[in-house]
Amino acid sequence: MSSNSSPLTSEDKTDEHSLSNGNNQRHFELLPSTPCQKLRYLSLSELTMKNLMDNGVLTVGGLCQFTSTVSLTFEDTINCVNVLCDKYTQLRVNTVYEQHTKKFYWAKLPADSVRSLHNLGEVRESEVVDLFNAEVKKGVKDGGPIWRFYFASLTPTTCSEDDTPVSIKREKYCMFVVCSHALVDGIGMKTMIQDLSTLICQNIERRKRNIHETTTESQEKFELCPPYEDLVPNALIYKLAAFPPCLVADIAVRLMMKFDYLPFRHPEIFNSKHLKPNTVERPQTQLKTVCVKFSQLEWSNFQKFRRQNGLTVTGLGLSLFGVALMKFAHGGVKWPRSFLGAHVLRDPRLYFKRDEIPPGALVGNYIAAGLLLVIPFLRRQHKQPLSKVVVDTARFITDEIRSNVRNFAAFFNGELQSKLSKNRKLVGRLTEALANHPKALGRFAMIQFSNVGEINCLDPELCGDFNAMQVEKCIGVADQSKCGDCFCSILTTVQGQLFWSIGYPAHMFSSETIESFGDELKSVWNEVVQPAPDQNT
Repeated sequence: MSSNSSPLTSEDKTDEHSLSNGNNQRHFELLPSTPCQKLRYLSLSELTMKNLMDNGVLTVGGLCQFTSTVSLTFEDTINCVNVLCDKYTQLRVNTVYEQHTKKFYWAKLPADSVRSLHNLGEVRESEVVDLFNAEVKKGVKDGGPIWRFYFASLTPTTCSEDDTPVSIKREKYCMFVVCSHALVDGIGMKTMIQDLSTLICQNIERRKRNIHETTTESQEKFELCPPYEDLVPNALIYKLAAFPPCLVADIAVRLMMKFDYLPFRHPEIFNSKHLKPNTVERPQTQLKTVCVKFSQLEWSNFQKFRRQNGLTVTGLGLSLFGVALMKFAHGGVKWPRSFLGAHVLRDPRLYFKRDEIPPGALVGNYIAAGLLLVIPFLRRQHKQPLSKVVVDTARFITDEIRSNVRNFAAFFNGELQSKLSKNRKLVGRLTEALANHPKALGRFAMIQFSNVGEINCLDPELCGDFNAMQVEKCIGVADQSKCGDCFCSILTTVQGQLFWSIGYPAHMFSSETIESFGDELKSVWNEVVQPAPDQNT
């Protein structure tokens, strides 16, 4: 791999923007010459997310690998990134520590102060995903750019379209974004990738028409979103209702920390034949991802099958993942009675007051936008057809999501979150204890599941020729390799195809193990997802 240019803004010069307080914590402090506009203080959920990220958990990343009929350069993408920063105020903010109030606030800064652009030059296609994982694992440094953009040129290839004898030469490229989870959630990451790919496609169309002018500013403008606590109806009632159980939980956490005791059970599935993790004391945590691709026909069959059975995408998708995981771990369908914990991420807009946020705005990761489920797997399920097991589990998940869509807010938005957001030391100790505990292995749940929906990266009204740009791979991940959910499962549809990303802690499982699980997932999909014929045919 070669590098044609150095980053336009350096991440390594953050010490001059840092200071130390009595707790030896590094905070971002503006230089006197830096123009700044104070927007608002960080909310409790944003502070909690920031504290987790400062302890090496939950940096997010999105990758898009595509081919183009027109040659692109790094300079072509810079204009697209600048248009994106002009469109979203959220991409021009950073957290600033205010000494006299001892609080963090969001400050609007010049674009170069909050993002960093990297030209990776020519990269082997086989190295792209590992490079992406390594950059996500670096996290977002406190005081440095809050998000980073990368562009790489891959080895050119020649392919045929629609099995015709005419070959069209296409250049291969890759772009990816690494970002603070306090800044954007999965939907926001999808929006960034979508907007970037649309802008690049527009530039391709201009190049084909020999039009040299480029768009320098966006027609739409979106301001920084209000905090979660101001958007959820009756947030005060949720907080008051959560006070007693959260106070007990907070006391329990303090006692566990004091006596170095964590009453977490070793996950049952880790005792299985094929999913035994490597257990190393104080491991060097690593992040890896695999991407399982499903064709347009397979995705179309999935949609028909779930509608015929009255299921949601999340319900059927999570059921397929859970059943495939159990089947892979135990070498078949004769598994013991056990449970899988799942963390289902939801679009936070579902819980906001109406018309509070424009549909196209970026939304930060509000920690309350999630639902915890416990999925049961029974001992004698192997006597049933696999399709019935999957459908019954999917109905259970669907019913749980529909019945609990608003009931979870009390726990996450309660007093415990308030204490965690203000106690960086407690968050750090809890994260380290979980990451190194032999029984917990740093895992809150086995599966994190998120359906971010479709990336409309090719708008015919804006981009013209649909063949100008074709997406070959799309990956999303939230780094929980150190602590959190074991498998980060993200579904994204692009150009009618489904890209199923699976992020996992590479220090616990080998790449061969997870790739084999990906094959199992596809096998279960193909066996189960068989929609009934249409009555009209």
